[in-house]
Amino acid sequence: MRLTPHEIAVIRDCARAHFGDGAVVRLFGSRLRDDFEGGDIDLHVTTTRDRLPFAQEFRHSLEERLAADVDVHVVDGSGRRRAIDEIAVLTGRVLTGTPILLPPDLDPKTRARIMHDACREMVEEAIASGLLTRKRLTEVLDDLRPKLPLDEDKVRGLSRLERLLADSLLLQFGNLVATIQDQLIRTLLLASDGALPSRRRDAQRERAQALGILPDDIDFKTIADARNAVAHNYPGQPAKQARAINEVVAAVPVALRAFEALLRYAERKGLASPPVQ
Repeated sequence: MRLTPHEIAVIRDCARAHFGDGAVVRLFGSRLRDDFEGGDIDLHVTTTRDRLPFAQEFRHSLEERLAADVDVHVVDGSGRRRAIDEIAVLTGRVLTGTPILLPPDLDPKTRARIMHDACREMVEEAIASGLLTRKRLTEVLDDLRPKLPLDEDKVRGLSRLERLLADSLLLQFGNLVATIQDQLIRTLLLASDGALPSRRRDAQRERAQALGILPDDIDFKTIADARNAVAHNYPGQPAKQARAINEVVAAVPVALRAFEALLRYAERKGLASPPVQ
């Protein structure tokens, strides 16, 4: 476990201040792996108090006192347990409080099954969202294709409907890339390594390619550059708007191929069922 005694003491102190004496705080994720370097401090809190605003205040206090990035996941008894809760309970180490969610003597086979089921739940949710986004993205791209590629004059001449289509293209592309990067790759790495990966997306992609989760020949720089272009707004600058949209159009096939590769990998590993056609 890569936490110092001082860091553990700070976590316990902040947990008591924000959640009271009854909270159970677990460390999980990459900080449990001595063979990893860096990484966020991933904490799971079980409490009877309402999640907000205590969770946000807890995280802010920790980040200020520890000068480190902290992710906090809270279960407060007001709703059903999420997949991330199962994973934290299974893999985490209790820093403070008395755990009551799972018996401590679960055999390795049972733990592995629960871990697999939790990862599968998260993967299938991400895939369902991604399939819908993929459908919308390809439809809007087909509708906009007669105007492509765009240039400054074409952007100036777009009708109101065509501008809405262009905006929708950028939105759906951003949503698909977020599903790929922030949900699928992250969860598939969790299922493979047994620990949450680094928050750094480039490190996640490198690890995913090393494990065969993501094919080496997918040029993710094209996707990342296009997503960065989407993140900027260019009001009154039709030439820059045209370049940004053209970048996204060029990156769409790469993103679709990456999504398909992750989908097939998840199916091979038993983390997803083939989608109904």
